Amino acid sequence: LPSRYTINSCENASKSDIVITRDILLAERLLEKEVTTINDRGFSFTKENIKEKISMRNFNLELFECGLIGEKTSNFGKKELNDFANCFDREIQKKLKN
Repeated sequence: LPSRYTINSCENASKSDIVITRDILLAERLLEKEVTTINDRGFSFTKENIKEKISMRNFNLELFECGLIGEKTSNFGKKELNDFANCFDREIQKKLKN
């Protein structure tokens, strides 16, 4: 079940906001409201790519639940920070132009 914080975040977000989340299902709900949504790795969620991301999430969850893959953990280093900063900057520039 979504937390109260998640529900409030989605309800209070507007088209002028940029939301940063790793929650793909929350990203989908935000995109339905036309809220710009990115993750902390520099990936911009769009209406064109969200269904694929959800499909991959569900597939990996099934593999994990069956014990076929382990928990995924990845490091957050300079590359990831740079990717995020570039993505965030691009989205800010888009907002400033509108």
